[in-house]
Amino acid sequence: MRLAASLTVGTAAFGLAATGLGLAAGVFSAPVAWASLAVGAMVSALPASTWRHEPWLTIPRGPWQWGMSAVFAFAVWRSFFFLVFTSGTAIKVQSANNLGDLPKHMNYIRHLAGGAFWPDNPLLAGGGIHYPFGSDLLNTALLLAGAGLERPLIWVGLLAMFCLHQTLLRWAGALGLAGLLFAGGLAGFAIFSGIGLRDFQGAVAWKNLFLSMVVTQRGLLFALPAGLLLLCSWRERLRPGGAPTTRPLPRWVEVLLLVAMPLFHGHSVLFLVGLAGSWLCFGPAGKRKEIARSLLPALPPMVGLFWLVTDGFSGAGAVRWAPGWMRTEENVFWFWTVNFGISLPLGTWLVWSTRRDAEARAWVWPCALLFLACCFFGFAPWLWDNTKLMIWAWLGILPVLGTTLAGWHPAWRSAVLIALFFSGAVSLFGGLRAPAVTIANRQELDEARHLLAKLPRETRLATAPVHDHPAYLLGRKMAMAYNGHLLGHGLPYAAPTRDLDTLMNGREGWGQAARRLGATHVFWGERETALYPESTRPWAYGETLWKRVPKAALYKIEAL
Repeated sequence: MRLAASLTVGTAAFGLAATGLGLAAGVFSAPVAWASLAVGAMVSALPASTWRHEPWLTIPRGPWQWGMSAVFAFAVWRSFFFLVFTSGTAIKVQSANNLGDLPKHMNYIRHLAGGAFWPDNPLLAGGGIHYPFGSDLLNTALLLAGAGLERPLIWVGLLAMFCLHQTLLRWAGALGLAGLLFAGGLAGFAIFSGIGLRDFQGAVAWKNLFLSMVVTQRGLLFALPAGLLLLCSWRERLRPGGAPTTRPLPRWVEVLLLVAMPLFHGHSVLFLVGLAGSWLCFGPAGKRKEIARSLLPALPPMVGLFWLVTDGFSGAGAVRWAPGWMRTEENVFWFWTVNFGISLPLGTWLVWSTRRDAEARAWVWPCALLFLACCFFGFAPWLWDNTKLMIWAWLGILPVLGTTLAGWHPAWRSAVLIALFFSGAVSLFGGLRAPAVTIANRQELDEARHLLAKLPRETRLATAPVHDHPAYLLGRKMAMAYNGHLLGHGLPYAAPTRDLDTLMNGREGWGQAARRLGATHVFWGERETALYPESTRPWAYGETLWKRVPKAALYKIEAL
């Protein structure tokens, strides 16, 4: 646990140093990367002497902890050791959930390397990045330091999973690991119909949290262990009576983790600030100062970083009325029962049972209110992204749930745990056994790299708007990227889609469309030929050919 805490603190320090040095230099270069990594390494070692003998950083072990740790290790090995790999000429990802996500992160990592800082948006012209890219910035630093791209993606994932394992065990023991790995409703019980083992929850709204979020959402690689570390420390500060039973984290560490959080995961910021804010408003008077001393010094820099990351509070940060969450035409009772099973009635009972327990109520009631808010409001353009808040509402109540279940008769406790976790366990192992999927062809990437080699990095390309385009994977700026990524980031894509269609088909007004898109060159390859078979390609005449390779060509848009 001490090593996990040090690594997490060091990552936070790296993120802040990289941001500050990058802004000061105006570019994220190799010297900035090395300096930022050095700052992170030094800061990670600072608190080691102060918490070397802290008993709360020692994780209790028992047969259930060891058993769940083994399952967690298997899931991590399967998902992260094979996160991205080469098979022949194909570059593959083990998880189909990463088919769209990992190419976006590869684009960001390469786009950030050596580019202007604060970076503009590679997905669409007209603004800065609308995304907390702290985890990608770490991989960018490793890329600039000479470590490459694909292997560090795996290394960072494995180290983050070590930190997550340790903090989950410290927060909620074996139940914490089970809650992350096996959360689910009733979908997994379909295995008894003879269909076979598969990720049944992949077809419903409340998906397996490990497969759908931990493996794909790289911001959570830092946000989950950092947030859980803060929750463990705050639990020590909020214990009733006099001084905490053991010392929490040093105050500066709590502030550092909070300040760095906007760089990595915006929804985690909302949860942590909301939780601490509820204690400031409604917590015991004697404990409000404890939280205020950690939260209030962190708020100004947090707001500043949140402003940077959201490009001036624009894009995906809008909150809107969206009752029913992901439910559309489904029966209300059926939707909530299939997705959550006994979790909702159990959570409701937990809210009622803690009404006279101030310590438990401080955790359960804010988490229940957060989950309820996610059922009626959208906290991101894509409603499924509410899960990034709902995961915290679920993890936040697990220690109280574990304490409550520990007092039950073993038979009742076993029945509840099976009902809670059977579906999620089926989905986890079903998802882990799924075959790898291809995201790129190495030969195609090499050709595209050769085609784009001498093109200035600030050039914005018009290409087919697909998630696995070779120019996209190489970190190039797109006139318009895959619209699924634009939707997830709250970027408008209806008008850019029309303009890109006009440009690529060579229709009347294609030059004006190119100007609106900020495109100066057209990449024309197999994907473009397939997507725009009737294109007149007016930009491909005269002296516009920039360069050609066997299966693609690059044209300069002379009409500009």
